[in-house]
Amino acid sequence: MVGPPIAAGPVPSAPRLSAAKRDRRQPFRRGDGPVRALVLHGLSGSPHEVRPFAEALADLGLAVDVPLLPGHDDVEALARVGADEWLDAARAAFDRLADGASHVAVVGFSMGALLTLCLCAERAPSIRAAVCAGTPLELAPSSQVAVDGLRRLHAAIPGAHPFAPVAKGLPDVRLASEAVSNPGVMAFPTTALAALADLQARARAALDRIRCPLGLLHGLHDHTAPVTNVDTVAAQASSPRIETRILPESFHLVGVDLEAPAAIRFVRDFVQRHVLAPTHEPPYQEPSA
Repeated sequence: MVGPPIAAGPVPSAPRLSAAKRDRRQPFRRGDGPVRALVLHGLSGSPHEVRPFAEALADLGLAVDVPLLPGHDDVEALARVGADEWLDAARAAFDRLADGASHVAVVGFSMGALLTLCLCAERAPSIRAAVCAGTPLELAPSSQVAVDGLRRLHAAIPGAHPFAPVAKGLPDVRLASEAVSNPGVMAFPTTALAALADLQARARAALDRIRCPLGLLHGLHDHTAPVTNVDTVAAQASSPRIETRILPESFHLVGVDLEAPAAIRFVRDFVQRHVLAPTHEPPYQEPSA
């Protein structure tokens, strides 16, 4: 996700992205080894915001895949998809990556972190470790009230034509150059915001089924997803190994903000310890009935 969910008034349409910004939105794949990582971006975002994490993992020798999630071509496309489509895409990308892999890690940012939590519960035996950055299990209070209301409204009017999209302010990032050059979708369809609330509920329900090592990364001054989300996830997830890193100067987009080197180092070192380093612990297995 880029910026607080509701930052300005309705807009009739969104300006077109420049060619340079469109190029930076493209999916990213690198490597073909047996140890692999799926890296997932946020709502209205793109592979650009998580590419630094993927490149660091590729430098460690992992084969990485950073897909562009459904609907993230433009505002109109985003209005036609929801939590089911995002989850199905994440599952499909993970299953392709896991086929023939020795170990797989998942890294998710913002909405991608919610997808990561769901995958950790659903694909528990296959995920060696996961990192969630800027996890929006709860948004800032006023934004959370708004998306919860939209979820109820859209549930009450199934199949309704999407309401006018909601304009975004600048991305929730402290680094000025990133704020003006970020290539995210330029507005939020209200259907997508309602779907985000749906995905929050699914991720919350998944927490007690997470068994893999879990890294939690967050900016202290995150205006989109308060830093208290770290404590919530850590308290409710069932993973026996949880590591946290709070970046004291960062906003929401930690992978491209002022402390990006520290954020990248946390992701890289966590994956190196729990995926690449030799271990005597067997991978998690589902308990027998």
